[in-house]
Amino acid sequence: MSKNQTFAFFSTDELIASNTSPNHTISLSFPISEVSEQDVSVDDSLSILGNLGEGGMGEVLLVREACPRREVALKIAKDKQLHYMRAIKHEAMIMGSLEHPNIIPVHRVMDSDEHGLCMLMKKVDGKSLDEYSDSFGDLEWIRSGIQILIQVCYALEYAHNQGIIHRDIKPENIMTGAFGEVYLLDWGTALDMSSLHTAQKAILGTPAYMAPEMLTGNPTLINSYTDVYLIGATLHELLTGTKRHSGTTMDEILSSIRTSESYTYEHHIPDQLGQLVNQACHLVPAKRIQTIQDFREELEQYIEQREGYRIFEEAQKSAILFQKEGAVDIRLGYFFTARFGFEQALRIIPNHSESHEALESLLYQMVNWQIDRGQLVMANGIYKSLTKPCEKLQNRMTKAIEDQERQEKKRLEIERVAQDHDKSHSKRERLILTVSVSTICLGMMAAVIIYDTIFEPTITPSRLIVTMGSISIVTSCALLFGRKQLLANAVSRRISISLWLGTLGFPLVVLSSFVHFPAQNEAVVANFIMSIHLILVALTFSMVHPAIRTGGMIGFGALLLFFGSLFLPDWTHTALLLSGCIAVAGLILDLNKERKEDKKDS
Repeated sequence: MSKNQTFAFFSTDELIASNTSPNHTISLSFPISEVSEQDVSVDDSLSILGNLGEGGMGEVLLVREACPRREVALKIAKDKQLHYMRAIKHEAMIMGSLEHPNIIPVHRVMDSDEHGLCMLMKKVDGKSLDEYSDSFGDLEWIRSGIQILIQVCYALEYAHNQGIIHRDIKPENIMTGAFGEVYLLDWGTALDMSSLHTAQKAILGTPAYMAPEMLTGNPTLINSYTDVYLIGATLHELLTGTKRHSGTTMDEILSSIRTSESYTYEHHIPDQLGQLVNQACHLVPAKRIQTIQDFREELEQYIEQREGYRIFEEAQKSAILFQKEGAVDIRLGYFFTARFGFEQALRIIPNHSESHEALESLLYQMVNWQIDRGQLVMANGIYKSLTKPCEKLQNRMTKAIEDQERQEKKRLEIERVAQDHDKSHSKRERLILTVSVSTICLGMMAAVIIYDTIFEPTITPSRLIVTMGSISIVTSCALLFGRKQLLANAVSRRISISLWLGTLGFPLVVLSSFVHFPAQNEAVVANFIMSIHLILVALTFSMVHPAIRTGGMIGFGALLLFFGSLFLPDWTHTALLLSGCIAVAGLILDLNKERKEDKKDS
């Protein structure tokens, strides 16, 4: 029962002149002629225990019923005037016809000598929803408030199915029990749609929550859309802590009812709830939420999606942290956390525009950051996740990719050149080649010196073909054995092929002498051949410099020996032996330098 009630007005002018509070219920009044003494009867004995509440129409007493023995609530009229008793009977008839867990059951209507017509009903312990008004507007409490309104909706759905319109839904008329019970109270202004022809034409309800059609006082304009408006206005108060219609004067309040303008909610109020209230409280009844069931399902969907909103809020925090400067791995962690959160929120709430916009913004920032870092593969992959193409971002990405491709080509070219001049690829094989050539040269020179010392023979082309041919064969075998690595890059190819061609030239020069100087003095021809061999040594090692850093020294030494042989022909053979010694020493010295450098680098 409402704590503040006044009886019906038949026009808005009367309402304005009455100075009635917009938060008070305007109740039914009935002509005295409509009530007769035959309407009720009394046969019970009740013991009054105390007062449960008081309103404009009367009060509710706590009484003990003798049989069955129980505590019940007794609603009595303010006095025994028949219009008060008629109002109580009307409410009792409505409530008694509605058997629902969210509507307080009426046990009976009775007549008392002391109180007149009164209504006996179930006693309910609890608080009205408006007693929680300090929590209205608090998002943490709103969820509980919505759960309560869902139960109220079930009561209204049942009432509408029975053809009953409540007409006075507000927090004051909603009671919650200590064990989760929810009751919709005060059916005194309810309209029975089956009795429209006898319904009183009057302005009824509470102005702070009224739907526009209620101001006409015409009951034929009242329907389920009216209760949709009222439940929407109640939800508005839960969300904001303010009445849907407010003002300093009744004129202002009535103007608010007549216009029923859409309300702009603060950013912390979920869009889904704000849109639901504005649609429920639309000026035109046909444009409101169609039924109380639809309204309830929207509330239930919000409860289900509330987890999505919570995830969205957490994702927003990670997105903000991602924007701050910090270590790459930390920022990446915030990005992936935020992205996962927004995507999860969208799975729960597919049409949540804030999650979609936040995800797009996050991806946009990530693409820009990855471009700045040069991580274009990741940037391109994330860019493809954007649902709205961005020409500016696409152009930046394209330019960055082109720049990176140019840099990559330069890098590959530098690497190719570096690899071509990297002797480490063929170090082992070059060592084998050097050792082989050095060994055969040293061995051959030792044999020649011993042979020449003992026998003092004349140097002939035939003898040279044996000694020089041996060097060429050993070099060729070593090159064949290590060809994969010795020919792997430019510097290795240059060293290997130059040495091979140089040593191959030794026997070829000798063979050509047999063709061009068949009848000449063998000693003279041999000196000529050995002079050519000195030139070949000089040319060969000049070609491998600087790949072999001692190549220039060896070549220069061989060249000096060549010029010396021109002036001292008898020393040509000795000069050739010395060039071999210089070559071997130079090759060993080069390998030793390379070994020291490798050791230093390691």
